[in-house]
Amino acid sequence: MAESENKTPNYVQELFGTCLLSYTVAEGGNGGLILAVLIYGGGHISGANYNPAVSLCLFLNGTLDMNDMVIYMICQYIGAVIGMVLSLDGGLGYPVLADVSAGTCMLHEILYGGLLCYTVLNVAISVGTSGNPFYGAAIGGVVMAGVGIMNPAIGLVVFLNNSEGALFALFGSFIGAVWAAFLFKMTSPKDFAEAAPAAAPAAETAQ
Repeated sequence: MAESENKTPNYVQELFGTCLLSYTVAEGGNGGLILAVLIYGGGHISGANYNPAVSLCLFLNGTLDMNDMVIYMICQYIGAVIGMVLSLDGGLGYPVLADVSAGTCMLHEILYGGLLCYTVLNVAISVGTSGNPFYGAAIGGVVMAGVGIMNPAIGLVVFLNNSEGALFALFGSFIGAVWAAFLFKMTSPKDFAEAAPAAAPAAETAQ
């Protein structure tokens, strides 16, 4: 019986990375830049999701299994809350969305949260860009250039930090993750065709 892989380092990295991301945003730091750093620093450990929407997208893409997706999400939410608690300024750096209409907030999360997921698929998962050195910069760049929170875990702490306008940030990016996974499948057939030949030998052996 094969010994199961120890995934504890993956889960710890997701908790730590999301905690530091949340803390940096709470303190008014550059979320996109710290995200890029954390991706380069932890990508080889857990895949550096740090975002429940990204984990959902990777699950839909077949990169992450359901068990890991659920545990990743739990770690991400816990990490985000710890980051908020650690903030000496009481989370004053978190965006205040009270003046943003519900429809606008939702649109931002669906569009830019989805763009973030789509970028992850194209620069960190696609065989066409395998081994590239710019994946972290590209993903962090979406956060720096985009509009919205783009991360349901950060959306939770923004909401808890008395920003009622963040209500739609709790789930808008999940919708974005769905369209990102669908679009990637439509636009990157080679990534899915690569899996077919690998399954053939096993099928032949069974005959």
